[in-house]
Amino acid sequence: MTMAHRLLATLVLCLLLAPTRGYAQFPVSVVSSNDPELPTPIERDQMLTTDQVFHMTARALDLIGGMGSVVSDTARLVVIKPNISIARASGTGIIADARVVRAVALLVHEASPQARILIAEGAGGWVSPALADCSLVNIRSGADRTEVLQDGFEIAGHRATVTELQGMGIDIDVHDLNFDLAYKLQVPGGGLLWDEYELASSIIDADVWINVPVAKTHGAKITCCMKNHFGLFPGTVYGWNKARGTETHGPIPHWPRLMDETWVDLVLISQVDLNVVDMIQGTEGGAFEGEPKRSNLILAGADPIATDLVVAQLMGFNPDDFEFADLGAQRGIGPGSIDRVDVRGGDPMVLRSRFAKSAADDGDWGEHAQTGMGPRRWTLLGPLERDHKFSDEDIVELSPVPGEDDWSEVVWFGFDKIDLDTHYDDPVQKSVYAFSHFTMATSDSVRFWIGSDEEVSVWIDGELIYEHEGRRRHVMGGDKVPGFVEAGEHRLLVRSGQGRGRFDFSFNICEPIDDLRYAGNRYPGVRYYQRGGGPPTDDVQVRAQEAWDPWRVGGTEQTFEPDEDPLATFRQAPDSLLLDAPAARSLALLDVIAAQIPNMAVWSKTDTVTPIVLSRMPFTMGHKAFGREGWQPEFGMELGRLLEWAGLSYWLSSANGVHESSKAIAGWIAQGRIPLTGYADGWKQLNGYRKQGRGARVHSLRPDTTLWTDYGRNSWGRLPGRDWLEMPVLVVQASHEPLTFDAWVDSAAVVALEFARKPRAESVELWGLRGCPAGVAGWDSWVHDWERRSWTTEWARETQIRDRLGRMGRGYYEGRSQDRQLIADFFAIAAERNQGARKGLLARASNAYGQTSAMMLQLHQGLPKSRSGELSEADSLLQERISELKPLARGVRDAERRALAALEELVGAQPLPPVQEDPLLRRDRGRVLYRWQAGFSKGVYDLTLQKSQLTRSIVNGRDTQREQHNVENRCRREPGWMVAIEIVDGEGFPHVAQQPSADNDWTLVVRVDDEWTPFDNSTQLVIWEVPTQ
Repeated sequence: MTMAHRLLATLVLCLLLAPTRGYAQFPVSVVSSNDPELPTPIERDQMLTTDQVFHMTARALDLIGGMGSVVSDTARLVVIKPNISIARASGTGIIADARVVRAVALLVHEASPQARILIAEGAGGWVSPALADCSLVNIRSGADRTEVLQDGFEIAGHRATVTELQGMGIDIDVHDLNFDLAYKLQVPGGGLLWDEYELASSIIDADVWINVPVAKTHGAKITCCMKNHFGLFPGTVYGWNKARGTETHGPIPHWPRLMDETWVDLVLISQVDLNVVDMIQGTEGGAFEGEPKRSNLILAGADPIATDLVVAQLMGFNPDDFEFADLGAQRGIGPGSIDRVDVRGGDPMVLRSRFAKSAADDGDWGEHAQTGMGPRRWTLLGPLERDHKFSDEDIVELSPVPGEDDWSEVVWFGFDKIDLDTHYDDPVQKSVYAFSHFTMATSDSVRFWIGSDEEVSVWIDGELIYEHEGRRRHVMGGDKVPGFVEAGEHRLLVRSGQGRGRFDFSFNICEPIDDLRYAGNRYPGVRYYQRGGGPPTDDVQVRAQEAWDPWRVGGTEQTFEPDEDPLATFRQAPDSLLLDAPAARSLALLDVIAAQIPNMAVWSKTDTVTPIVLSRMPFTMGHKAFGREGWQPEFGMELGRLLEWAGLSYWLSSANGVHESSKAIAGWIAQGRIPLTGYADGWKQLNGYRKQGRGARVHSLRPDTTLWTDYGRNSWGRLPGRDWLEMPVLVVQASHEPLTFDAWVDSAAVVALEFARKPRAESVELWGLRGCPAGVAGWDSWVHDWERRSWTTEWARETQIRDRLGRMGRGYYEGRSQDRQLIADFFAIAAERNQGARKGLLARASNAYGQTSAMMLQLHQGLPKSRSGELSEADSLLQERISELKPLARGVRDAERRALAALEELVGAQPLPPVQEDPLLRRDRGRVLYRWQAGFSKGVYDLTLQKSQLTRSIVNGRDTQREQHNVENRCRREPGWMVAIEIVDGEGFPHVAQQPSADNDWTLVVRVDDEWTPFDNSTQLVIWEVPTQ
């Protein structure tokens, strides 16, 4: 279809979109390798020959009318667009099989012998080395650049196909869409996400373009026909990779909750003519790092939505779980449902085989991959007061009709987290009821997947099946409740209550599967619907938005009661306001507060160190792994404790999202108060606002400048210790006398000792606790890890070690040195203000922290700075002197302990635990329990040794590949022994989660945390049993 024909078709489509609700049949063919109509059928688990792939492709086309029904004999340009998103070999399952592309090209030539054929791709994962110096190409340097600079056409086998077919007289070549002329095109009738996109001209100018994806699992559930449209974006416009954008253009919209909207927009613009799906071998458990899975299938269909629905069914997904089908129906394209697809050839219900989902990542991508689509069309009642509740009798009788008795018309929500916050414009202290009908095809056990930000209750047919109160992080399917539903029609009612948080909930009726590799599909035959509401195109739309999910549970804490809630003030506030306020002298929290409440500062006006140290309390220590310094979880002290010492009461909100936080800021300013928020490594004042859209722009007052900015998600407020608040809004007022200077000093010493006694720093993940040794245990762990290395020049020049040393040399130890010097200066100032024994103890602490700082700086200066590439002369010299660094770790730890010992004596604290030497030094008196390795390890696993049996369970993330283990001994059933881990290979964080003892029947649990490692991570461990002394 040429450009002129596409424009004409677009005009026709615009005329047809709004009123059309009828559906044609959408033919999609499915051909398996054992189809008896093939010349040489073969079982589906066998490797295929090139001829067998050709005949399967030809039969798939014949079943929907043949290539001649798509490519006329007058066609001049046909573009075949395979998936070559990254440079990988054909047959790996990661990209489209070159043999399928070859077959399509031969069939095109047969239909139109004079047509020019282009095998075209606009990859985001590689750039041909021949084009790397193009001025429009801007990719990263170093190892990443080497990975990107590859000829994907050559590696994937398409240049070989071109050579073969050119030898047969066929006019064919490869073509990089990244360097095409870009057409700026409007979405007919307006876009679901954007109204305008820039696409490669070859696709639009072609008489026919043919989509040849490979079927895989992905964060978008599956990647196939719809997602392969992303290769139509030219890299010269959208960048490499295309999620980066360029200096003159933003990136492609690549957010999971907006993916389907983008796909439908692209289908409306590009109007693909044919889809031929390579389902010979794909990947499960992930698009690029998953396991190969053979299906030996070829599919063909003119409609990409219909084709993807059949692919989803073949991969074990529920086709009703794909939003693009519903969105397409709203725009008048696609079948809307698998029920309206005419499947020809093989039966998907016979040929289907479940693929493990790509649900290893947290956040939106993991949730989107894992969860099916719940009810999106609701009729709503509210917002009502938060304490509103129907009686049990009323609940049983409720069956509202949209638009009647105060219930809303049908509201369509663009994501499975039903966003009442956006729909009702950030209400506070409210409740809303949401109602839908659903059908259940078969009486069966189910799992109710339920999540919410705050309180939620769920009833089916008037019976309460679930209730939650309190604030939490909203995870779809965070609670998976077993249940049973009878076949037939049912009523679904949800009550959502909200205080100040993100007002949303999620619900779905899922299959009774608990294995997270396959769980989360909507139960087959469950259909959600509304009675009496308008057609889908008339629904009120609550579109999905690019989302920020907080790391922490949001909320508000306060020790004073404001005259009015700042969100209520915002609604009546003027459109803009700017208050006068003095600037703080630094970004330290106590300095910023002192700008508003000068009497709070009990230190001298010339003392710039004390407020920084007291604000930050930089005494923490934690050790994750060698080369991963700085990766330990955050820990510290509560902000309220610091503010109490400062004589303040406060109001604090955090992790409540951009819109609510900016409104709270503006509300406080309208009340005449100046709120604080996080900035860089500290805090700043906000003394003005301008209303804008759903939120407000704010005026920042910093020590060095003032400016208007959008309040954004990059606002992090540093807490005392090593911890942070997300999007904090802090308002303070004087309420009592602050501590004296000496009391501040003693309080800081107490905090330093509390941090030193903390055995582990842990963060709360959805699956449990992730952590590492902290305090003096962290110092010991760091020394053990450090001294296990050889520290020779040859060792420092190994590729992996050079990368790790380069990471460590980028500033971590320099920052630690600066922190310790600040502490040393703080205790020196305190010593100057004291006399006698107290003065001596403070001076001892200061001197020891100064020694720690000096040795940390030596570490920083002695580490090479480059991780790869050409070695500089300076780094070469540092590698030759690398052995000088080995004893410094022990010296740093000893100096830190001398400082802590002085503080113990200062405040009369109990002695700290003694130094722990490396348990692996006692291997000569111990024995190996087992050896474990995995060729691919990107998850969190528990290795449990019970007697002589070793079992592995997945805690989170992707499954292992190429796993081996050898149990050599069982744990001794007597005290006096402990388990230690020797890491032979890998970049993860294993630790002993449970030492064997009589209380656990001498059962050992080792947790292997490899989730935050490179994609090619392999792990090899030796688990030792050694004497405790």
